[in-house]
Amino acid sequence: MNLHLNDVRASIDRLWNESILERLEQSAVFIALENHFRPGDRIVPGIPHVFAWYAGRPGDYSLDTLLGTKTGYNYTLAQPRFIDKFAGLPVVRNITELREVVSPAHRTWVVFAPYANLEKLSSPSVLDYLHRNGKIEFETYRAKVMLVERANEPNSIAKTP
Repeated sequence: MNLHLNDVRASIDRLWNESILERLEQSAVFIALENHFRPGDRIVPGIPHVFAWYAGRPGDYSLDTLLGTKTGYNYTLAQPRFIDKFAGLPVVRNITELREVVSPAHRTWVVFAPYANLEKLSSPSVLDYLHRNGKIEFETYRAKVMLVERANEPNSIAKTP
């Protein structure tokens, strides 16, 4: 194996610059969210423990509708449910649970930094719901903050023929 010092330096520089860029993007996302957050809003971060570190506060829920991350089960909660392994947030596992999270809140912020995780960890029905009911409020090269306002969906009542 022929390793050149210049190749090693270039690799280290590239990794260092990427980590600085990622930290700057994370910080920009949280500053933007901090400026628009109102009491009563809910926050659903894509990577809850990273969000808590940069934002200085935890999110409210974690979104993982394909169950692609490690979760635990907390039976001691008022409503026992799956929780995120690292941050301990309740996990939203499907479209029904997402609607239950969004419904009582006037505004729900969905934070994905990096954005690619949204596509990896969300089912098609959840992605469709977010794209239909949400709007991108802030984005960088690899991060997006989406605002989902309470959906004014009519109650579905079975009609008799």
